[in-house]
Amino acid sequence: MPKSLKYSARSQEMRTGNNMFNRRKRVVYMHPHDIDLFYYWGVTNYGRTPPYRGIPLDDQTIKKLGFAYYKLESDRNGTFVTYDLPGFRILHNRDRNLFYLSFFIKNDFLNHWIPLKEVLFVHQVQNLIFELSGTMINLKK
Repeated sequence: MPKSLKYSARSQEMRTGNNMFNRRKRVVYMHPHDIDLFYYWGVTNYGRTPPYRGIPLDDQTIKKLGFAYYKLESDRNGTFVTYDLPGFRILHNRDRNLFYLSFFIKNDFLNHWIPLKEVLFVHQVQNLIFELSGTMINLKK
């Protein structure tokens, strides 16, 4: 696992309802007391394994978030898989294993997809979608 994925979340990123892995690699839903624990752990145990870790994105996890497969494309920049959720889209660059979240804007002036940012973890996707639409998405079994 790359070092950047080892400590995958900060307490400032946490929101009640986020999905995270606990130490046993089980999916948990964050509650306010979990966020407090996560913050306290970071303050008192800097550099040690935190009690919760972000869930890395992959094709299976994206589908569990409710995104549907849209299309597969290849060009000189690589192979891309696109997944859709109403109003949102995740583009997965399979060659580089990068994920990009974008959202759809339609008004009098715009009618196209706007790229937001590169995302690595489930909680990042959850937070961005919640902030932009007020919709809470969770992992489905």
